[in-house]
Amino acid sequence: MNYLSSYKLIKYNNLTFALLLIFITFGVYHQVLFHDFVYFDDDKLIFNNPTIIDTEIPLTDCFKWGFKNQYYKPFTLLSWRAEYQLFGENPTIFHLNNLILHILNSLLIYLITINLLSKVNIPKEKIKLTAFIISLLFAVHPLHVESVAWATERKDVLFSFFFLLSWLSYIMYLEKNKYFYVLLASVLYLFSVLSKSMGITLVAVLFLTDLFYGKRNILKMILEKIPVIFVFIVSAYFVGIFSDSFEQYKNVMVGDANLKSLNINEDWQGRSSNSQRFLIMFAKLFLWLIHIIFPVKLSVYYNGYETLKTAGSFINLFPFIIIGFYIWGVFQIKKHREILFGLLFFLVTISPALLTTDYGGISVFLSDRYTYIPLWGVCLIFGSLMVKIFRKSIVFSILVVVLLTFSLLSFNAVKVWKNTETLWLNVLQKSKNSVPAYNGLGFYYFTVENNDTKAIDALSKGINILKNKKLNNEPILHSGAYVDIYKNRALIYFQNNDFDSALLDFNDYLNLKPNDWGILVKRAIIQEKRNELNLALADLNQALKLNEHEAILYMNRGVIRYKLNDYENALIDLSKSIEWNDTLGNAYNVRSLVYLKLNDLELSAKDKEKSELLLGKTTDVNQIITMLSVDGEFEKAKEFIEQNENISEEEKSFLQLMTSGRALYNKYNYSEALHYFKQCEPNFEKYGGTAKFPDFLNSMAHCLLETNQVPQAKLIFERVAEENPKNYFSLKNLGFIAFQHEKNFPKAIQYYSKSLDADSPDLFQSYMNLGTLYLIQNDKDLAIKNYENSLQYGTSETVINNLFLLWQEKGNQGKVNLYESLMKAY
Repeated sequence: MNYLSSYKLIKYNNLTFALLLIFITFGVYHQVLFHDFVYFDDDKLIFNNPTIIDTEIPLTDCFKWGFKNQYYKPFTLLSWRAEYQLFGENPTIFHLNNLILHILNSLLIYLITINLLSKVNIPKEKIKLTAFIISLLFAVHPLHVESVAWATERKDVLFSFFFLLSWLSYIMYLEKNKYFYVLLASVLYLFSVLSKSMGITLVAVLFLTDLFYGKRNILKMILEKIPVIFVFIVSAYFVGIFSDSFEQYKNVMVGDANLKSLNINEDWQGRSSNSQRFLIMFAKLFLWLIHIIFPVKLSVYYNGYETLKTAGSFINLFPFIIIGFYIWGVFQIKKHREILFGLLFFLVTISPALLTTDYGGISVFLSDRYTYIPLWGVCLIFGSLMVKIFRKSIVFSILVVVLLTFSLLSFNAVKVWKNTETLWLNVLQKSKNSVPAYNGLGFYYFTVENNDTKAIDALSKGINILKNKKLNNEPILHSGAYVDIYKNRALIYFQNNDFDSALLDFNDYLNLKPNDWGILVKRAIIQEKRNELNLALADLNQALKLNEHEAILYMNRGVIRYKLNDYENALIDLSKSIEWNDTLGNAYNVRSLVYLKLNDLELSAKDKEKSELLLGKTTDVNQIITMLSVDGEFEKAKEFIEQNENISEEEKSFLQLMTSGRALYNKYNYSEALHYFKQCEPNFEKYGGTAKFPDFLNSMAHCLLETNQVPQAKLIFERVAEENPKNYFSLKNLGFIAFQHEKNFPKAIQYYSKSLDADSPDLFQSYMNLGTLYLIQNDKDLAIKNYENSLQYGTSETVINNLFLLWQEKGNQGKVNLYESLMKAY
């Protein structure tokens, strides 16, 4: 009878604790059900991602998206796709499923913790209570808000669900000695990695669990895990570990200076890049632990540079503090061995995030989401130690206060994720000088709310911060939001015909990113309006070097040359634009004027007749492209198509799709642009193909690349390069794919070398990328040669810093002094 009573009590306790976990967790997070998506990756990855929203794209594409890359997550994509196809663009469904997964994870934590605590010296009657406290700490901890309330972070709660199921299955193997559980754990382990690459650390957790259970036969531990190890090897291939030997250089291609010395303070000057990375990793470990204990001032963006600057010389103490924690854990192994286990679990599971040593990028320095699984290790230590001394009333009070405080903090933190505006305003509350926050806020007001006044106000505040930094000689990152903020404000000014203001911002933007051909064209338009024809000509020359297959650029340059009375060269440009696109009515019109100036009245009359025919009775495709990609008059373009009586309804539909795609492409909304381009593709050849739309294939491939559909993008770029072996844009992107996604450095070098021989190569970009590739291959002489060649055509803080360090290593003081002086200019 006593046995039955005990059994009922155990069942009752488990059910009670489970219901409490569900009820409390739902109460803390239920607000997410009323939240919108945020225009911070939710748009790119979910509701504007063709792989998710386009039913014509096969499910198998989810397994190609990001393959052999750390961002590989096919199961997460499949879950989003299922939700979107069943319920449409309904954020409630996405948030609800995140919350359900978080609740399930908390329940799994409870079950796992019960089993593990049975192996330490905690009284049996307290095990369930201790497991409940630990799992509740996990469930309501404020650092988990980002993973639950952000639809994009489905990958965190989903990979953790399979991670914990796999771990629990392996524990069942240890408890019951049935090998079936190892096989089940292996399958679930694969599912975890296919949801997010951080799941790969599970194999190490299983070995830690063996040691925690008292197993010491290393050979037996390895042999029994052969299926798990096999999954680890396969998973490592999926996420690109084997081809990622030079991960520290992966951001050089997009403008980050990974080799440069971080001029945070005097203590940092002269340190090697490896020494800096070493300190940053320990700093991140320390700061994460502090943030777990004191989860205040939560934000989606933590400024790494400012954080390290605030830490100052104390950063040198962080390695000793962290190592001290682990030494303390070793000394406690006999009495409290869960301490060392919790510390090692935290270190192992968070290790992938430690490799990201970028101190300036958005949300990658101390992101809350990286602690989702690792945080359990700290909860284990705190909860178990508290319960071991539970007889003291003050300890019970501490636990209640901590749980209530964490619940309240999480409840308030969830509100931050209501929409894009509340998200970025929260960042600005925590860091008033956050340029990425002002840029994100301005971009949202501009593209989503269509409120130009609020957008300009937000962007202007961010730009003023950058200007103040420059006045105070503080370093400014030349990538991401720090550059785009100028472009975003310039585009608003441009759209509102405030050309003087737009020109100033275009100048600032192009000083930082000189090879954006679309912005060069817009600046040329402004310069033409200001009658600064030579400046406009220079920008169009540079734009044509970057995109030599845009017929409209030749037409625009021809117009400028005509106004400069350079009739011979104007004729060449206008003829070339017509050769590539014979429906350009404006090109015929201006060429007729050129022939008139050259006294060729017959050809002038023919062109005049042709221009009137095209402009009056049929569609002018490249004129539409002009209005779309240059003047931004999208509605006028669509109206032009609709009112043209000589176009069939089917062709009108095609041109409207093309126009919509180009409009979105020019606003850098690659996901939605691709959605329209794919609808154009079946009729592309029917309505003129490359002859009328010379940049269509490259644009569609670029959209695929920007949305991480790399294999599809590669196929199109290869097709373009095969048809035109001197197409710079395709060669450059094939080089980028070979380097960034395939880690095939010889192939990348081959493509970039070919791009140097293209019709109008971007010499700066090609030489810079070749320099980086040779640096990765440790051919420092060729790296120097290509870097220095790049400086003949452009400038880059990354190149200058790398040359400074390379020549410093070679001991050439003259070169060191040269590049040091150039560094100071930044």
